[in-house]
Amino acid sequence: MAPVSLIRPTSVNVVQDLNKTGILRRFLQGMAYCPSNISGTNEELEKIMRAEMNNRNICCPQLEKTLHLAASLIELGYHDCTLTEKTNIALYNWYLIYIDDMSSKDTGPFMAFQERFLRRMPQLNPVLEALVEVLMRIYELYDLPTANSILSATFNFVNSTCIEPEIETLPLTRGLVRFPWFLRDQTGVAIAFALLLFPKSKNIGVTDYIQALSDMNFWISVTNDILSFHKEELAGERANYVYNRAYIEDKVPLSVLAEMSQELFESRNAVYAALAHCPQAADVWHTWEQGYVRWHIDQKRYKLSELSL
Repeated sequence: MAPVSLIRPTSVNVVQDLNKTGILRRFLQGMAYCPSNISGTNEELEKIMRAEMNNRNICCPQLEKTLHLAASLIELGYHDCTLTEKTNIALYNWYLIYIDDMSSKDTGPFMAFQERFLRRMPQLNPVLEALVEVLMRIYELYDLPTANSILSATFNFVNSTCIEPEIETLPLTRGLVRFPWFLRDQTGVAIAFALLLFPKSKNIGVTDYIQALSDMNFWISVTNDILSFHKEELAGERANYVYNRAYIEDKVPLSVLAEMSQELFESRNAVYAALAHCPQAADVWHTWEQGYVRWHIDQKRYKLSELSL
């Protein structure tokens, strides 16, 4: 991998004068975004996922419409993983998307997921039963501390996703500046996707990347928020990290978006500083960050083509 350009953050006051498109363009330029020639389509992976869905008899419109969405992120971000590893990560991603989309329609089976997992009871939803097997395979593919952390993050995600709609009805209290990030972190499961980058086959120990994990976690969640902002603005969505933070900090949303871009530059620099002693881990992260951004740009759901980025 060529040396990574680290970013010297610009004064936020300068960035505040930019519009939404300007902020997003600067973010892409700042991280030296350069689309690779990797295809986001892996027909073999998608065939395996479809076979899993059919064999388990869990075929439904929601899984159908998100199959390629789930698989393409894995192909772009985890490109150098083995097919076995990609398959498990893709299924994990697919089933978590299902939970995110479906839990608000009937919270019961999802709220019971963790208890039934720990009590070794059958799940109340067949997709959750499939997720259990995916989680068990993580222990075959990752070392014990990493697998434990992925499982913990998954439990936090499912639980927090179930109660998020109720939290969104609460009036926000100005001055509670840490709450927007707490809520975003709990529902983002970003730490799990960072840890999934380091299966045992890569022979990268947890001590090689553990100091980077907090910034990896922040970068994954907040990059998603920046690249989702246009879509959510068009849809009139306000219950998100940008708007929660803007209200609590008494700022306009674009000002917060600009600050987030600055914070991402700092976070990205911190990741590479923490991985400087392990070039292999830095390469793994570089593939992920470039693929993650490209995935957002490629997906029609984010409508970023409208901004001519």
